[in-house]
Amino acid sequence: MQTFCSGSRMTFLLSERENPQIVLEAFDKFRKESGAWLAVSSLLLGNPNCLQYNKMSAIKTYLNWFIFMQQHPRIAAVYRQTFYLSWRIWRYVMLPARAVLNPSVRAGIFLRLTDKSWYGKHINSYQKHFK
Repeated sequence: MQTFCSGSRMTFLLSERENPQIVLEAFDKFRKESGAWLAVSSLLLGNPNCLQYNKMSAIKTYLNWFIFMQQHPRIAAVYRQTFYLSWRIWRYVMLPARAVLNPSVRAGIFLRLTDKSWYGKHINSYQKHFK
């Protein structure tokens, strides 16, 4: 959260010189993401007039989701853990298929499985995430 707040302050400082909405529209591929980021920045800074953002339905949906997650930390924790586990399971399922097609992935799997310290690091990554 700390890095996000500092990013919000930088956006606020930018808004004193330029309109952040116009600056972020230069990143056309990430229009929804940057608009949502600008909306959350505006929310965190108390909705100043200089931070205007598009009120698209996708941005409103993200903003409502962000507020909900901030108000319900236990649900947010379960969501993060579920997302993390599903991502890891998806990687475990897809890794053999990628290994068949890509020799560098195959070599990486071989190096990880032959390195005995990797197993401990792998389990520690789960323990660190679920603390």
